[in-house]
Order: sequence, then C-alpha cells, then structure tokens
Amino acid sequence: MLLRLLLLICAPLCEPTGLFLTASPSRPTEGKSMTLACKTFPQKLDGQHQFRFYKDNLALGLDWNSFPELQIPAAWKEDSGSYWCEAKSMQQKVTRSPRVLIEVHRVPISNVSLKIQPPDGHLVEGEKLVLVCLVAEGTGDITFFWYKGALGLNLEVKTQRSLTAQFEIPAVTESDAEQYYCAADNSFGPRLSELVSITVKRPAEDRKELLTSGAIGIVGFITMALLFCCWLKRRIGRRSARDPPRNPPSPAPQESNYLNSQAPGQLQPEYENVNLVSGDKIYSLVYCVQQEQHSAVDKPPGIHTEDKDSLDIYSRLKKADLTDVDYEDAM
Repeated sequence: MLLRLLLLICAPLCEPTGLFLTASPSRPTEGKSMTLACKTFPQKLDGQHQFRFYKDNLALGLDWNSFPELQIPAAWKEDSGSYWCEAKSMQQKVTRSPRVLIEVHRVPISNVSLKIQPPDGHLVEGEKLVLVCLVAEGTGDITFFWYKGALGLNLEVKTQRSLTAQFEIPAVTESDAEQYYCAADNSFGPRLSELVSITVKRPAEDRKELLTSGAIGIVGFITMALLFCCWLKRRIGRRSARDPPRNPPSPAPQESNYLNSQAPGQLQPEYENVNLVSGDKIYSLVYCVQQEQHSAVDKPPGIHTEDKDSLDIYSRLKKADLTDVDYEDAM
C-alpha cells in the first residue's frame, strides 16, 4: 500500500512537461495588438530552452529566441490562422505545442460623414474643393467612394487602411455646383454620409466684364437704331422731293404757232403775216398773246399782263429776193 501511494504522488512529477500556445486577448480585433505565449504544464521550463512560433507552417521571426512570447503590434484579418510554438532544450530536444486556431475579428464601419474645405461650401470659380470622407469606427481595408448629385455620379474610389480619405477638385467651375456625399465599406456593406451642398460663383471681374459687355451691347443697339432711323428719314425726304405730286396739274394745251392751224380750241396766233411787201422788204405783224395767268410768284417784276393784251412789233426782216409778189405765193 505504501509503495502504491508513493507512485501516485510521484507520478505527476515524473511525467514529461507539456507545451501549449495561448493568445492575448483571446478574441483579438483588427488594429489591436496581439501577444502569443508558449507555456509549459505542469511546470515551467528552465532558462536553457529557446522558442519559435509558427503560423500556417511558416515560421514567425528570423530564428530561435530565448523569450517565450511574440507580440504582433496590430493584428488584421489576414493574420487569422493556425498557430503553434516549439521549444528546444540544450540537448537539442524540440517540443511542439498543439495547433491553436486564432481568428482576428473585423469591426464594421459606423458613422460616415463628409467634410469639405472650405467649410461653408461657397467657392469661386478656379478655387480648390476638398472632400474628406470620415469614418468614426471600422477596421481593416476601407474602400471609400465619392459621389456627385442625388443620382450618385461616381467621382473617385480609394482603398486604404485608414479612417479618413480625401478627394480634390483642383479648380471648380459652375458645373461643379451640386450636392455631394461619400460612402465607406470594409466588407460589411457600404455606409453612406449625408448630402453636402456646394455653390460656385463666377469671379467679380468676370461679372463686371459681363455687365460692361452687356451695357456696350445695349448702347451699340441703340446707336444702330438711331442711325437707321436717320437714314430712313433722309431716304424718305429724298424720295418725296424727287417723285412728282400725286395729282399733277393738267398741262396747258399746246398753242399753234400759225394762223392756218385748224386744231380745235386754237388760241390766238403769235405770228401773222400781213402780206405787206414793199420793194425788197417784208413786214410781219407779231402779237404777244396773254397766256394762262400764273400766281404772283411766277410773274416777273415790272410786267403787268393785264394792261397789255397785245403788242404790235414790226421787225425788219432779211432782205428777200422776191419783188412785188405776194408772200403767200412765194411760199
């Protein structure tokens, strides 16, 4: 009985030491540090051992190390996998721990917002617009999207391991005046920000030039209109002076110059042969017949037609070869 009791007491001390791996924290999250420790049970290993850590059959670190812990400053989703450790004694005896499956957990994205520079959202053409997409919480590689307008015209896509990302429009134009928003996704689905409005105005100089050009255009139009009116008025005046009146006076009937004319309505002749022949001289009787009376403006000064119905003018004509013959016979 005594021997059996001693064997039961000494059995744990005589069993080979076990090796196992632990992770701290036991449920690591992305972006946080994780510590791997290689431990023995039921008793600690002496200082004559060296340690090495493995992940998916790949050694972590360059060589064996006397420190039984390995720290990972920031664990990510891709760090999930199967881990174990080994311990080597001075006698080159290597002990391996069982495999431990470690999963690094990703934190979903939350509270996405869009910030702009300048903050008031009022820009002048040519200025730079900066759109900063912010994520309050989330881990891993985050894909950022920037959209324009309520219909969601995609402007840019960036993927980076960061809680902020920015997109720039170097020189805005009037067409960039619109509403903008962004989205972020780290494999849990996109999260959207609120809409932000942007206004873009033309520079003051351009507005002045626009007003000046408009004023010049109006003045030019008025000037052309005035010139056209003056030209039209002058043209109408020239046409009135050149064209005959609509009801011209009836022309005076033609008077016959000879007494023998049988035209109806014949007026008194101006000339009348009197058939006076004396030697080589012929005398003619000439009448001045009063024509249609005109206005006082047309009358020559000093002549009064109502006082003189006719005047007898005797003129001496060219010497003729006819002698003692009647003038009418000579004709």
